[in-house]
Amino acid sequence: MKRGIKSLIFYLVLFAIIVSVVSVMYAGPETEKLIYSDLVKEIQVNNIKELSVTGTTATALRNDDTKFTADIPSLEILHEDVGSVIKKQVETGTLKYATPPVAEAP
Repeated sequence: MKRGIKSLIFYLVLFAIIVSVVSVMYAGPETEKLIYSDLVKEIQVNNIKELSVTGTTATALRNDDTKFTADIPSLEILHEDVGSVIKKQVETGTLKYATPPVAEAP
């Protein structure tokens, strides 16, 4: 009986190790979380090739293919801070911007 329990425990531990290794192998890359000022700096130094904004979350892909997110105060403030830089980078083809420009007030 003791031998059967030891075998069962061995196989359960082995199964747990295999599941852990497989889950680590198939886990996607983690997305880095930056603060707003770091996002602005990344945009200003032309280190971003893709940018999208949903609500108050900006998601960006750097030129080295690392991904990060940052909370922004609002789309309007982002455009006030770096809107002209974004526009220039989009025009030159160095930035793909998935968020439409802010509509101007009448």
